[in-house]
Amino acid sequence: MKSYLHFDYVRKIKENAKRNSGGISVFIRSGLCKKLSFQRLYEHFDNTVVLLKLSTICQSEDVIMYFTYISSCYYNDKYDRIGIDVMYQYLEAITADYPHALLHVSGDLNSRCNDYLDFIPHDNLSFIIGNVNYNGSDFDIPLSSKDILRGNNFGKHLVNLCGVFDIHFLNGWFSGDWCGEFTCFSNDGASVVDYKKSEERYPWKALESF
Repeated sequence: MKSYLHFDYVRKIKENAKRNSGGISVFIRSGLCKKLSFQRLYEHFDNTVVLLKLSTICQSEDVIMYFTYISSCYYNDKYDRIGIDVMYQYLEAITADYPHALLHVSGDLNSRCNDYLDFIPHDNLSFIIGNVNYNGSDFDIPLSSKDILRGNNFGKHLVNLCGVFDIHFLNGWFSGDWCGEFTCFSNDGASVVDYKKSEERYPWKALESF
């Protein structure tokens, strides 16, 4: 696609497999690249594409865009490592290297979150006397989703991750998806497993036009 800048991660072929098992592709319009600067980071991360959008005059913060796929069973066929926990380790490394960058996460996470909260209620330490070095969050918008029949273990891990990194689902409360529409249809029925998540301080108007 000549009019797009392309980044991808091709998953490794499994043993005895006759074909590739897919991967991740991210396309950015070439016209957008003339106005903004993008860099790929952490190319050694499995099943992940991480891009850094550098700050501009209109937006003073850098933006980390994290695109990923997590297997429905176990991440990258490593049975001792749950995919969401691996993503936690990756995000921990990223936020340590880029502590002031805005974080945006997208992908097929195979996580069913039911009505789990992706934020910490009453996230402050005002009840403690004295100065406390803790940045709480006022975010308290619950996830709205049509997938209310059940959650899964991945979903529990995912909302815990959201609470730690203070990122929140756009599914179910952001323009274009107020109801939390289904993202996956299979023989087992419909579910919500594909998500966009971002920090509360992310410039939403810029995201809508991205």
